[in-house]
Amino acid sequence: MDHALKMWKIDAPAVQKAIKDSYEYQIRVAKRSFKPLLVHYPFFSTREVHRNYVDCVRWFGQLALSKSCENAIVLWKPPEAEEVSPIVLHRLEVTNCDIWYIRFCLDYEQSLLVLGNQVGKVFVWDMRVEDPAKLNRDTSWHKVPWAALLEPLILSHPKCNTAIRQVTTSKDGSCLVAVCDNGTAWRWDKKEIPKKA
Repeated sequence: MDHALKMWKIDAPAVQKAIKDSYEYQIRVAKRSFKPLLVHYPFFSTREVHRNYVDCVRWFGQLALSKSCENAIVLWKPPEAEEVSPIVLHRLEVTNCDIWYIRFCLDYEQSLLVLGNQVGKVFVWDMRVEDPAKLNRDTSWHKVPWAALLEPLILSHPKCNTAIRQVTTSKDGSCLVAVCDNGTAWRWDKKEIPKKA
């Protein structure tokens, strides 16, 4: 089950009512705790994307990004009505990232994807693309503006040499923070490089 990816729909009337009720619930006035809605069965479940423990998943528009202990982040498309299986679109390969619980992040604009590894390096991919939802398994990658995805920018410092478990960015993507196993936090600030005349 740990390498399964599951999705639930939240547009069902019972779920929408529970969401609405949660905003109206007043803990100081209520005589009992808020009763959550239990939805046991997901709308979609797959074990086809990863073969090992999944420790991080994020939406990227209508697509999903997920990471396991397999030295890669996988970009995949959940199945639509007539499809049964997800479509894996791309694998973003990394090195030294095969241990459990290393989380990646997307900045607010979903233009930067950031991941640390177990030896203190930070990988940054430029995710700007016109319409990722139009990508499919047959897309010629050299014709799509995804060349930046193939080679990430790698940030490092000689004293940052333990596993980076979590990364995050500021809302505008100008600042990146990485937190390591040894209790240190590392910050990188984006600087604009002047164009040569």
